[in-house]
Parts: sequence; C-alpha cells; structure tokens
Amino acid sequence: MATGSPVWKKKSPSINPKKVFPKSEFYVEDVSEGETKWVVMQIKEKLYSGKSEFQKIVVFDTYDYGRMMVIDDSIQTAESDEYIYHEVMVHPPLLMHPNPKRVLIIGGGDGGSLEETLKHKYLDSVIQSELDKAVIEASRKYLSTISKGAFDDPRAVVNTSEGRKFLTESKEKFDVILLDLTDPTDHSKLLYTKEFYELAVTKLTPGGIISLHLSAWAPFPKVTGAIYKTLKSVFPYVHVFSNLVPSYGMELAFCYASKDLDVTKFSPELFSKRLDERLGDSKKDLKWLDGDFLQTTACFVPKQLREAFNCVDRISTDDNPLSFDDYYIWDVDADQ
Repeated sequence: MATGSPVWKKKSPSINPKKVFPKSEFYVEDVSEGETKWVVMQIKEKLYSGKSEFQKIVVFDTYDYGRMMVIDDSIQTAESDEYIYHEVMVHPPLLMHPNPKRVLIIGGGDGGSLEETLKHKYLDSVIQSELDKAVIEASRKYLSTISKGAFDDPRAVVNTSEGRKFLTESKEKFDVILLDLTDPTDHSKLLYTKEFYELAVTKLTPGGIISLHLSAWAPFPKVTGAIYKTLKSVFPYVHVFSNLVPSYGMELAFCYASKDLDVTKFSPELFSKRLDERLGDSKKDLKWLDGDFLQTTACFVPKQLREAFNCVDRISTDDNPLSFDDYYIWDVDADQ
C-alpha cells in the first residue's frame, strides 16, 4: 500500500451476510468500515458475468432497482436511479459554462453520462474515452435503457483507451471534462492525482469545468478528503455537495471545479435560464434536476462533509497516488 497499513482493522462479525444469503439469489456488498453495513438485494436473474482484461463485470436484474451493473464487487449503476447520478454529474457543469461545444467523458462505460450530455442541443461533439470495451459491450447489450442509443449518436465519438493517455495525446481542448470514474483503485487511481488535474487544466478552454464524484463521504471520509485536498491544490474554485443515490446505499459527494469560473457562486437565475434554452424539449426528460438545483440540492453541504475535507492532510500525486484501500478494505468475493 502507498501509505502503509490501513488506519482501522476489520472487525470479525459473528454473522457475515455473504455467508448467509445464497449467492444465486442475493447480491451482497460491504459498504462500511469493518463489515458493519451491507447492501443486500434479491436477484431476479443474473444476466451476465465475465472478467475482462481489467476487472470483473456482472449484470443482475433485481426486484427493487431493475438491471444493475457491478464492477469488482462495487455497484456502478442501476436502472431505477441512474438518472440521479448522471443528471447531477452532467448538466450543472454544462449549464455553468458560457458556451459549451466540446465535451470529454473519461470513463462512463454504461453510457448514462453520454446520453445526458447529448441532450444539450448546441454541442458540436462529445468524445468518450473508456478503458474497458467489455463494459461498453455489456452496457449496450444489457443496459440499453440507460444509454438509450447514445453510443450511436453521430455527435458521439467513443473509443476504448486509457483516459489519461488519451488526454495527454489529444491536441484538442474541451469546455467540460466529465470524470465518470470508479473510486480510486488499481485502474483509476492515476486519474485522481495532482498531476492529472494539472493536465486537465491545460486541456480546458477558458471557463472550462471538470465534474466528478468524490466517493461516499460518510463511510469513507478519508477518500473524499484526499480527493478534495488534491483538487484544491490545482483549482481555485471547487464546489462540493452531497446527493443520495439509493441503489448505492449511501450519499455521494459530487464536485465541480474550475480554474477561472467561480462555480461556488454561480447565478441560480442564469442556471435556470440556460436549462430552458439549451435543453429545449429534452428538459422534460429530466427526472431529478430542475432550475432550482443550485438553490436546493447543490447548496447544502452537511457539517460532516465539510469536516471530511480536512480529515486527512494528503494530496494524491503520481509518486504516491491515493488508493481506496490505503484507508479502507473492501470485502471482495471473487465468486459473487
């Protein structure tokens, strides 16, 4: 591990739900420090299970959340509430930018961020760089209700390449960069470092914004805190807030950051006006976000989340990149 042993040791619960619930009928995920909180979902049908060059990918159909993709024993998206995550990830940064024309999505292989981005009628192009083509293939086949044909939109350019490599080699600049990533682990941790954010700055146009999530801040505050500290070392303007995504079983911290646009004090009136102008008829398809978003969901930062910003004194670097298991260890079951 980059920083030595974890700061806590796993408890030994008398009952482990993964040993109790039949794997063929239930999906069980540890979502806490030390195996004390679990997400348990009854499976209607297992649709796909495979291991790509990079990770394990499973798609279930569940009774409560519809079809769901799980990567390396971590829920990534679910039909029932994916719109919450994707609408929050995509629309605010595109509405804050004065005139977005080109967008880059790094990650997001389920297609949800791409589908939301393409609702903006004045965009010229959207490039998506997803490391694992197996995620895209599984999403196209089993989660088409999330991508809704976005992969075939003529404005979309989808390639399977490592996001940092793509950004380094790209000669283009982007108005908005959406980092739709897994938590910082083996394949994504170099997309959370100071050097990567400095690279992103060089690829943004004036007024450019990046958007990302900072993990589940309540159970994993040290991950959120380290990402926040790293962002603040590069971006003068960083706006973080909390939003519940029910299928994850916890709230995520979301973030918008910019070098030269104050995303912390953006006009709610202008936000609402642009929402009407830029989405047009597509606005009716939004299920979560509306013109009051900045005054409601995005304006409240719980005290505990603010405390998480300073709970660790760490900036993630290429030489010492933040990894989730520097602080927390998932209970991974290779046969789940």
